[in-house]
Amino acid sequence: MKKLLSVLCTLCLALSLAACGGGNAPAPASSAAAASVSTPPSSTESQVVQPPEPEEESPASKMPKEPVELYTDERVTISFSSFDGDKVKFLVDNKTEANITIQAEAIAFDGKSAGDILMSDDVAPMSKGYVSARCEDQQWPYASISSGRLKVIDFNDSFDTYFATWVNVPVSEIPYEPEALQGTVLYEDNLVRIAFASLVEGRRQGVEFSVENLTDANITLQARSVSVNGFSYSDIMMSDDVAPRSIGRVMARIAEMEIPDAVETIGGSLRVIDFDDSFSSYEASFTNVPIGADAIGAKPTSEELFSIEETIVLLDAELKKSFKNYEISHDDAAITINVWYDGLTDRVMSAKDGNEELLKSWSEAVKSFESLGDGITEALKSAGHPDYSAILNILNDQNKDKVLLTIVDGETLYNSAVDDEISATPEKSK
Repeated sequence: MKKLLSVLCTLCLALSLAACGGGNAPAPASSAAAASVSTPPSSTESQVVQPPEPEEESPASKMPKEPVELYTDERVTISFSSFDGDKVKFLVDNKTEANITIQAEAIAFDGKSAGDILMSDDVAPMSKGYVSARCEDQQWPYASISSGRLKVIDFNDSFDTYFATWVNVPVSEIPYEPEALQGTVLYEDNLVRIAFASLVEGRRQGVEFSVENLTDANITLQARSVSVNGFSYSDIMMSDDVAPRSIGRVMARIAEMEIPDAVETIGGSLRVIDFDDSFSSYEASFTNVPIGADAIGAKPTSEELFSIEETIVLLDAELKKSFKNYEISHDDAAITINVWYDGLTDRVMSAKDGNEELLKSWSEAVKSFESLGDGITEALKSAGHPDYSAILNILNDQNKDKVLLTIVDGETLYNSAVDDEISATPEKSK
């Protein structure tokens, strides 16, 4: 993702040079349409400028402007404040006369529980302050509900350390759409469902599981044993939390592990713990559960892998920093990003009609958009999706069914300022 971030920063400098839009332009490319040859409408078509349609409010714009209370007692009130990339910001009201430290056990938004959370922030006595949780494996551009568990600590022992837990508290008016547990289910009961997610190779190699916490309590998963293709491994490191009523990834890290070419069966025993004792800890055991050849996680992955949905969340979080008007979507073959700018169509049409200064500016902007497309392609590869294409459409702001520029995997497919016809899609680099 680092290349993508640097490309986005470079792109910001070029956005003021030229805008995106056009008159007689083809429909935006999709992964299906990009592989065919298409011709723009004839020059005899009407070019009447239609008033722009009201833009639909994006989900991110519906996030609250003021903190939303998640938990309160006689000592603290904890409120959700905002998202900032991989950080979640909370506002903490310390009602005590002691300095308190806030640490995170688990945090979830929209049923997705984060792992590898970094957080240990202080709030002075009788004051309010912001604390931040850095969630390295999960980002949310917006959310509907939240669950979590934060540790409230007074190192001077004026009160006992305790946990502030909240379950499915609404944080916005955005409709909540729960996601189903992904992967081959290994174990399930009325408290938890455990599925095989992936076999990870690299510095943090091991077996990754997806866990759905069906309870109102924070749960901790520890591995007693794990087997792959009938071979059991010892010296396992695992103690990961999943927030209440959410799905999270937990990782059984195995230092000395032979990575097979394919995963055929998974077995083992995971300990399910609630340190608040709402239920007794127990073993969730599963014996050589078959993993289909086409199942999620059947092939080993690098430790940098993100799901395509997680990749889109990361891209969306960065795109919103540079673009006011954009939309991002995906199918089984490509990620498609559509971008447009209000009121700037005529500049590109003037460039096409011979305005040399505007044509030069537009050409520089095209190069920047090509760099963006190339950066997104590289980001997809680094996230574990080398077969996905990155389609970037610069839309006509007067008619968003048409485009001024289409770039596929960093190569221009159509440029309305210089092209009369669309060329064939460039062959995707491997």
